[in-house]
Amino acid sequence: FRSGVNAAFAVSERKLDAHDISDFQHAAVAVPYFDALFCDGGMATMLKNKPLEFGTIYNTTIISSPAEIREYLVQL
Repeated sequence: FRSGVNAAFAVSERKLDAHDISDFQHAAVAVPYFDALFCDGGMATMLKNKPLEFGTIYNTTIISSPAEIREYLVQL
C-alpha cells in the first residue's frame, strides 16, 4: 500500500509536505480494514483514482467533502 502511494506521488505534479507522510501511514492502516476513510481532497483523489484505485480494491468508501461525509453517516 505505502509503496503504491509513494510511487503514485512520485509521478504526480503534487508537492509533498511533511504531513503527507503521516497521512499515508494513517491511510495504509485504515483503507484495507475500515468501511470508510475521511481525508483531505488531495489524498482522497490519489487513493480513489488511477493508478491506485484503493477504494475499489479494498471496497472502502473514501470521502473528503464535509457534505459527503455527513451524507455517508446519515445513510448508516
